[in-house]
Amino acid sequence: MPVPADQRARAVRLTPRRSAMVEATRRIRRDLEAEVVARVGQRKAAAARDALEGLVDVLGLAERVSTRTVPEP
Repeated sequence: MPVPADQRARAVRLTPRRSAMVEATRRIRRDLEAEVVARVGQRKAAAARDALEGLVDVLGLAERVSTRTVPEP
């Protein structure tokens, strides 16, 4: 589909199959996060998340990670 502001660019949409895969991945991530919290508690899970976010930042990947998007279906 053309992007009116930039004729060189093309917007793309996920197929229904790929949209289902994205939703499945999001569900798996939510389940994994819930399992981690159940095993180690909210405070330790938050500390682990902070540590991982710090690592992403040190590696210079914070902007790439924070700006990636897959639109909600």
